[in-house]
Amino acid sequence: MRAGVALAAGPALGVTARLACGPAGAGLGADAAWAVGLAVWMAAWWINAAAPLAVTALLPLVVLPLAGVGGMAENARAYSSPVIGLFMGGFMLQAAVERWGLHRRVALGVLLLAGPSPRAQVGGVIASTALLSMWMSNAAAAALMMPIGASIVAAARGRAGPGPGAGPGAGGSGVDAAGPATPQAQARAANFQACVLLGVAFGASIGGMGTPVGTPPNALVIGQLREAHSVDVSFLAWALYAVPIMLALLGLTWAVLCLWLHPVGRSASGGGDGGDGGGRGQTRAAWRALGPLSAAQWGVVGCVGLAVVGWLAGPALAHAVGLTSPGPGGAPRPRITDEGVALTAAVLLFVIPARWPSPTGEPVPTRLLTWEQAQSIPWGVLVLFGGGLSLADAMDRTGVTAALGEQLGALRGAPPLVVLLVVGAAVSLVSNVMSNTALTAAMAPVVSAGAVGLGMEPAALLAPLALFASTCFVLPSGTPPNAVVFSSGHLRISQLARAGGVLAPLAVAVIALMTWLMPPGVASRAWPAPLGAPGAAPNAPGALPSAPRSGSIPAGPLRAGAGASDGVL
Repeated sequence: MRAGVALAAGPALGVTARLACGPAGAGLGADAAWAVGLAVWMAAWWINAAAPLAVTALLPLVVLPLAGVGGMAENARAYSSPVIGLFMGGFMLQAAVERWGLHRRVALGVLLLAGPSPRAQVGGVIASTALLSMWMSNAAAAALMMPIGASIVAAARGRAGPGPGAGPGAGGSGVDAAGPATPQAQARAANFQACVLLGVAFGASIGGMGTPVGTPPNALVIGQLREAHSVDVSFLAWALYAVPIMLALLGLTWAVLCLWLHPVGRSASGGGDGGDGGGRGQTRAAWRALGPLSAAQWGVVGCVGLAVVGWLAGPALAHAVGLTSPGPGGAPRPRITDEGVALTAAVLLFVIPARWPSPTGEPVPTRLLTWEQAQSIPWGVLVLFGGGLSLADAMDRTGVTAALGEQLGALRGAPPLVVLLVVGAAVSLVSNVMSNTALTAAMAPVVSAGAVGLGMEPAALLAPLALFASTCFVLPSGTPPNAVVFSSGHLRISQLARAGGVLAPLAVAVIALMTWLMPPGVASRAWPAPLGAPGAAPNAPGALPSAPRSGSIPAGPLRAGAGASDGVL
């Protein structure tokens, strides 16, 4: 019964919005009213999960052509956006890394470098999870780190926990319920356990902010900038903007957990009196058990390394060797793109053998990645990208985004930092009850239009939108890493809500403040002057414009050239 009501709510609300916004209601044109109705329908289904997220993302291909808002080809164009190729290649690289166990090697290596003290081990867990989450899905990073963290906690309690291969899905969480004898030791162990578990959950969400392939919201805003404002966002430019914020948030997370909410001492875990308590010993033993890198692992390392080098240096290399084509305004445009690099590395995974054939004529063994294994990547997320971009394109074509931008006039004249804080608080709050990917897909066109209406650079509001959407720290249902950690059974919902309730607003403030303070063109070599300052230059290629730092948001339209194709983000 409830499922039927949830399903019916979507189209019912959509039709209501269509009628309310049409010529007889709010005065929008018929096409614009249909776009609003579709947006409401999709938002309703994304919120109440009446249908799978990817299925909801297919609605533009069904509703818009029937309503006469463009044809099938026009509405399907967004489903082949280059940003989808970037994530497809990234997902395949992730699948190969997981298949050959490289992610476990990275996690254990970082933990060994962290040192034996409880604070250092918590920092190592947070850093390991974040490092993995920069390159693989947040959920996968949390799922990998949970059993490793559980073993560290079990060893700190003076018990032999399961090895890193065990986990919540295989015989429990690995966190021994029994604790030390004294109340003081029990309190220390409980605090250490909470820090490790919460560090996994929060580290996964924060780490995904750092790269375009770290989490879907990043790719969605990159796609919105490309489709709506003709701004190409390079991998390097995003990293130069997001990694400093990510590092600040990781340090904040460590401080909030270890120094404030669940204090742990500087002395080594396992009783607080010295020794490594077994945790570091277990990590070292697990590292030794991995042995040297195999030929297959070296092959995957080579493919991932090729992708990273291409993402960071591809455009410069293309210009150096002349691999360019005329772009907008006749400016040379590199043919080596982030999407092309990701797909090239992915194709290599399917052709490089896991080991070379022996001289005796043995058959060529399996490749680094097979198509059967590649079928396990989250294809639905790619469809979700297309649906969100198609909806945004329809809202832009029909004039809905322009109308929404005009409605934000109440904020015109407000300081940019205030605008960032208001948007961040709203997005962070809603992200705890709605998929952050679906939320970003729904909000990106609205925020894009709002930035234009407020006279801000679109990137100055869209880029932090993706980061705000990843601050869903409060509820287990807020994001998969929270659910993975909560499912261990050794973290109370009150602990998660308390820690997330403290960290989320602090994270929003840090993101807003660092975005506001970040120099315009931070991702370019030119470092142009702040917007509105005397002699301010247009965004140089590769630039990520920031919000203006002095005065108020201009009351007039967006400055000439802003958000146009003069910049490659």
